[in-house]
Amino acid sequence: MRRIILALLLVAVVLGVNPAWGAGQQTILKSQTGDGAVLTLEDGSVWEVVPAHRSESAEWRKGDRIVITESKDCLFNSNQGESVDARQLQPSR
Repeated sequence: MRRIILALLLVAVVLGVNPAWGAGQQTILKSQTGDGAVLTLEDGSVWEVVPAHRSESAEWRKGDRIVITESKDCLFNSNQGESVDARQLQPSR
């Protein structure tokens, strides 16, 4: 399922369609821990990235556009074209 969502989001980015449409909520990366384990988004939500995906999220940058999938278990970075599995530690404001 995650691969299908990722493929659809990549197509949306290439075509210039807002990737948040039908795929989840879009926000911005505000900060992260150095190892990519915890991400804080501009909407106030805080996420713990699964250990297997932390090397990817460690490369993400402040200001990157992040889509929270509708299932709320995957974050997609539309700037980097990558997704990571994560669990929400704190809800958005």
